[in-house]
Amino acid sequence: MARTVVSVLPATARAQSLEASREKELPKCVLLGHDNPRSADPAHALYPSPPNCAGARLWRCLADVGGHTRGQYARGFDRRNLFAWPGGVAQFAPPARGGTVVVLGQQVSRALGLGPQLVAPQQRAGVTYRVLPHPSGRNPWYNDEMHRLVAGLLLEELIDEKEKEEAVTRPGGR
Repeated sequence: MARTVVSVLPATARAQSLEASREKELPKCVLLGHDNPRSADPAHALYPSPPNCAGARLWRCLADVGGHTRGQYARGFDRRNLFAWPGGVAQFAPPARGGTVVVLGQQVSRALGLGPQLVAPQQRAGVTYRVLPHPSGRNPWYNDEMHRLVAGLLLEELIDEKEKEEAVTRPGGR
């Protein structure tokens, strides 16, 4: 026998409750790289420029799947590096419970004590970790079209909702 659920809240209270739940958005997905040999400025972490840097390679994976611009990529993720500079001390504060971190590379994965599984979710203290190979130009993993598609689909799934909506309403443009 099917059961029907009826709300006991008046319509205005239901609308307010829905609005309040939308305001409790999850934090942006964190993209966590190793370091930036060109800059210690956190704003430059995994930035999609210059053309062949790690951030640009990630952005191209995302753009090929969802048509996102560089700006949408840059705004759509919380981009960080585990080390402020090469040879520095590892520093990482995980996001709030319910957040997601895309860990880029074996060195970062090992530093966080994660398993070697690629893409598969790994849970730690209420945070979901997803591991991808580091997108440096020296890593041949991204030379395979299927691997770039996997990375792009994962990023498309995790990009901030506002940037997803903008990509749908303004397709194209890089």
